[in-house]
Amino acid sequence: MGETYNAAAELLDCHVAQGRGDKPAYVDSTRQVTYSQLQADSCRVANLLQRLGIRREERIALIMLDTVEFPIVFLGAIRAGVVPVPLNTLLTPEQLLHVLVDSRVQALFISAPLLPALAGVLGRLEDLRDVIVVGDAAASPYR
Repeated sequence: MGETYNAAAELLDCHVAQGRGDKPAYVDSTRQVTYSQLQADSCRVANLLQRLGIRREERIALIMLDTVEFPIVFLGAIRAGVVPVPLNTLLTPEQLLHVLVDSRVQALFISAPLLPALAGVLGRLEDLRDVIVVGDAAASPYR
């Protein structure tokens, strides 16, 4: 059997290995991350997923705003061998519920400003084990 392919290495690690670690990888309206920062942060997300017991080929959902945190979580999932399921933030809570149930996600990463709209349906997700709030989550009962 050959080596295991991991897209995170192709999409990210090669830039660091080729000396572009200090170059901007992603920029949003409030900050930017370099390839080295993105690599380190995506490794942290991969480690978090492992600590949560999310196994290879299981799914996590991303309901996240267009910020640098999105590629960090997305690439962290890929690095861990987990399937990221990015969802449109403009879907209604009922539409999101349908997709989340159908995809059997084990964890949900959600941007803090989007949580209130979805809080009413989270209890209806039988397979969901963890909700990770990204951003200002001081008032959130979730991680």
